[in-house]
Amino acid sequence: MRRISGMKIKVIYPTRLGPAGKPVKTKARHGRAVNLSMIYLAGITPKEHEVEVIDDLFEDPDYDEPVDLVGLSAMTMQAPRAYQIAKEYRKRGVKVVMGGFHASFMPNEAGENVDAVVIGEAELSWPQLLRDAEKGQLKRIYQSPRLENLQGLPPPRYDLIAQKPYKYSFYPLWVGRGCPHHCKFCSVTNLYGRQLRTRPLQDVEHDASLVANQRIFIVDDNLFAYGKFLYELFPILARYKLKWTAQADPRFADDDFLLDLARETGMEAAYIGFENFYPDRLQSMDKEWARIENYGRLIEKIHRRGIAVQASMIFGITRESKQSIRETLKCLEDWQVDGLALYIFTPVPGCELYDEFLKNGTNLPKDWSAYDGNHAVYVPEGMTREELEELYWELYSSFFSYPSIIKRFARVPYGPKMWARYLAGSVLVNHVDMRLRRSVFDNYVSFRELIPGYSALK
Repeated sequence: MRRISGMKIKVIYPTRLGPAGKPVKTKARHGRAVNLSMIYLAGITPKEHEVEVIDDLFEDPDYDEPVDLVGLSAMTMQAPRAYQIAKEYRKRGVKVVMGGFHASFMPNEAGENVDAVVIGEAELSWPQLLRDAEKGQLKRIYQSPRLENLQGLPPPRYDLIAQKPYKYSFYPLWVGRGCPHHCKFCSVTNLYGRQLRTRPLQDVEHDASLVANQRIFIVDDNLFAYGKFLYELFPILARYKLKWTAQADPRFADDDFLLDLARETGMEAAYIGFENFYPDRLQSMDKEWARIENYGRLIEKIHRRGIAVQASMIFGITRESKQSIRETLKCLEDWQVDGLALYIFTPVPGCELYDEFLKNGTNLPKDWSAYDGNHAVYVPEGMTREELEELYWELYSSFFSYPSIIKRFARVPYGPKMWARYLAGSVLVNHVDMRLRRSVFDNYVSFRELIPGYSALK
């Protein structure tokens, strides 16, 4: 590595690999949401270094371009592609480091494929890593304690994305870290903890002032857990005329004042992790605190404010059947849910259930590319992998069928313009036959990415 006062650094957000081992790419020039880790890592890079970000879904890394250091951040399903990229750069003598969820929970495996691994939060370890890299003295592992104080952290480099030829519907904004819940299927609390840590309002406002897109996704795992802090945050978003979507616990709708404030300050959709509509299954995920009997009332309250409801659901944590599909679909239709993000239950490294399965001798595949929520890496007793995947696609197909759309939108909508946009998107989805959906499935591409830019908000 060149000994210079500043380095040329590439931060790459990998795509995933298809069954043939080739990276999944899109020819579209429009994406749904900017990855925060990619532009935030660039943001915490000291200014003496030159940094470039690459979204691997849209553009190929130029392996032969002179560069001093490559940084990768990957979820589990992206790990094989991250290793593939690392191999190409390392063949050319370029040092590669990797962080993110997968590297944090599988540091030994990641360390076999890269030169250094960053475990957990990177604000303290990343600058130290860069100092070591300049000296040619990279360590194998970098790990710092969680930051207790999030004050004064640099903003993400939104400007680096604004220069790209591809565009995004949503820009990310982050308010804090942590989640008070500890759902057994989720790895968030193992990385960020259960104690909520909020950023100072002035820091969040500074980030909001830099967003080049008026539509944002607040990436916090449970925004409304911050409670009264939001009474001051939401008016800030309104000050910059931002339209926003956030992940939410459905119980946020019990706070009428907060719900009204959210809508008045630009909230367009609530992405809610309902996960399942069977109490015994929720209990098996340590989510017994969820009250299914309240869902219909809470969704109706959200709709009354003109906020769309995007349901996130987990499929296949126990045995599924035609009956369970009908019952789930009926709930979604009765409650007139606007959109659906359906995932086959996938125990990823870092979540409690993954550790339980390994301890109990459950055979989990090591094809990390399949850990995308569209493939059955775990199959409940009494089912085959093929049966589970067929039922999964059947539920998805039924939800986006014309009869289901009519049932879910047979209400006075929250403005004819928004309703018409969503209906147009749904019609596009339903014009895609099952063969094309199956083709997408076989190539490890999420159903939600089937129609570029598709969203209930488009």
